[in-house]
Amino acid sequence: MIHEHAGASTEKVVYWTNQRSVNLYAEGLLRQVGFNYYGFGSYDKGLKVLDSLNQSWGVGSVRIVDGSGLSKENRISSRQFVQLLIAQKGQAYFESYYKSLPIAGESGTVKSLCAGQVGAGKIHAKSGSIKGIKAYSGYIETLDGQQIAFAIIANAPGLSGTTLSKKMEPLLNALVSSSAQPE
Repeated sequence: MIHEHAGASTEKVVYWTNQRSVNLYAEGLLRQVGFNYYGFGSYDKGLKVLDSLNQSWGVGSVRIVDGSGLSKENRISSRQFVQLLIAQKGQAYFESYYKSLPIAGESGTVKSLCAGQVGAGKIHAKSGSIKGIKAYSGYIETLDGQQIAFAIIANAPGLSGTTLSKKMEPLLNALVSSSAQPE
């Protein structure tokens, strides 16, 4: 051996992936999942693990073809995102995952979302966008102390991401102000 170098911890990579939407990191994390389960880090192995986990978590059948979520071939509903988020609450890594999510009005890719509004500081969410599509998913802390999982996806080819975000803010603020009701 000539040289060995330890990279950043997975926790740090996940943190920066979520805070800044670093797509290259997301692709690497998908391959790492494949390596951890199969000893070989490839897209195919990582996607196979994701399919298996989604089934075990009750998410159901989804179509994911990349690690970054940039492919228009990906297919997952808002309801499935919420089921996925609920399943994460029972995982050993949940606390570090939750802390990795940007906070509306405060940090990361959602720093301008609900800024100066009731939702600021109460929405921990990952944003996603490609031309004509804007999405947020994560957790809302309601004013009465409840935590709810949410996902909202808007498809509007003629509108900018900023415009779509502004149209979503009233709903997100209303969710923060609501009392969470069990299903």
